[in-house]
Amino acid sequence: MYDPGTGKRQKNGWIHTALKNRLSRKGQTLPEWLINYEHAPKIPVPFGLHLLKESCGKPVAVVESAKTGVIMTAIQPKALWLAVGSLSNLNEQRLKEVKDFEIVLYPDLGGFERWIMKADILKKKGFKIAVSELLESNSKSSENKAGYDIADFFLIKNN
Repeated sequence: MYDPGTGKRQKNGWIHTALKNRLSRKGQTLPEWLINYEHAPKIPVPFGLHLLKESCGKPVAVVESAKTGVIMTAIQPKALWLAVGSLSNLNEQRLKEVKDFEIVLYPDLGGFERWIMKADILKKKGFKIAVSELLESNSKSSENKAGYDIADFFLIKNN
């Protein structure tokens, strides 16, 4: 869920967790699909990876949130925009399907140094990866505190 005023994600948890908690509080039996889902192995792939086959060799742009990936796909369709879900989710396993592509990381403000370190690790493992300085070099301290992302930059600053 996203806050309609700020456009930022509301951290209310996952729908399957909310449903499980609600049913448990009421003493109701969990449906079979929910039990199966809870125990199923989760495959950590980036949001947008399903578009890889039709990307026609586009460079890969990686952001934190799916919202940002969707918005940036509309703003800059010359790249394949993928989202890893959070600052801490950037890793070799999530990006293994795009290892042979040119990759540019676009961390939210406040995450630049962390993604620089992760990019260095990924480079040592054969990734062709860079970290964009666009937000770092064009932001104010108030925007840093708000955790702006590249979509905010294009939607707010360029209007």
